[in-house]
Amino acid sequence: KVDLQNQEALNNDCFLSVRVGETQKLSRLAATKNYKFPQIGDRRYGKIEVYRRVGSCGVDIDAENVGTRTVTIGCGDFGTVKLNVEVGSAGGVVAPSDAEAQKADKGGDLGAKSKAAKDYLRKHSVELQLTEAMQAMLRLKPDNPIKFLSDALLGNLEGGGIGFSP
Repeated sequence: KVDLQNQEALNNDCFLSVRVGETQKLSRLAATKNYKFPQIGDRRYGKIEVYRRVGSCGVDIDAENVGTRTVTIGCGDFGTVKLNVEVGSAGGVVAPSDAEAQKADKGGDLGAKSKAAKDYLRKHSVELQLTEAMQAMLRLKPDNPIKFLSDALLGNLEGGGIGFSP
């Protein structure tokens, strides 16, 4: 059990890591937190570290959208981190579910148009970027939410944002 002695240290972007041997537990810094480890064995020491979030971004991990995503994470004073994230399915091939196959059979041309629209949105990570912008807007509650959304989406575009390479 870990009890925080100075409550002013509580910060939404701080995390506590507790490691014993090869097992590491990571959680938000909280007033009190219980950690359970599978086996301590004959270990006499552990390690506690405090981390601070310097940046974050969402990434599309939809197995139907296999490929490389290029993500850019703004890290404030630390600059920008650009990553290529490779996403694939466990079996190598993604098969549509039975329900999706039935919809495609019944829908005909409408099913093809719907699939094309979904593929387009998925390819450009539109849903993910809109979701992140909406969540930030609701968290910050700016006076002009439409301008906030516009600026957030344009910021993704200008900063490299979330991209998809086929």
